[in-house]
Amino acid sequence: MADALMMISPVVLGLFLGIAADRRFGTAPLFTLGLLLLGFVTGFYSMYRRSKNE
Repeated sequence: MADALMMISPVVLGLFLGIAADRRFGTAPLFTLGLLLLGFVTGFYSMYRRSKNE
């Protein structure tokens, strides 16, 4: 369960922050895609780092 949260949390956070930023600045879908991609990279990196430590 913790592994799933480590992977999903940055993606969901990036999605919500991206949507909020796009609404604020009127740049849809620029921030949504950028922060979503950053969330995926962060999630995969945290899983990679965790698997290297185990």
